[in-house]
Amino acid sequence: MRRKKFLCVALIIAALSTVSAWKAYAATVTMPNGTVVIGNKAFDLSYANDPKNLNEISAAIVAGGEVYVKGFDAAWIHNATFKTISSSVIPSVTYKSSTGIESKYAVGDTLQVATDTLEVISIE
Repeated sequence: MRRKKFLCVALIIAALSTVSAWKAYAATVTMPNGTVVIGNKAFDLSYANDPKNLNEISAAIVAGGEVYVKGFDAAWIHNATFKTISSSVIPSVTYKSSTGIESKYAVGDTLQVATDTLEVISIE
């Protein structure tokens, strides 16, 4: 019985450490270089330039909002002025990768992480 409790406590500590490490890593993740932001949508440049996605890109443009491009040098450019801007200007967006996988990024170009909590009820 004592061995089961020890194993259970070890698993809980490992799980909490993993969640903590994952959150710390995710907080530093930014949108990939080669991204275009249109309003509250963001797309990988290869996705945005693919003719089969023309309707989706056109809809984002019609919906409005500022357009920013993250170059392959990781610098954000305001499309209307062609000036380099701080990433803190970037709004929260739903990003779509070149394969169509969506991710949510918070204001300032940081990956949004779900804040699920782990509650320990009993270790007996």
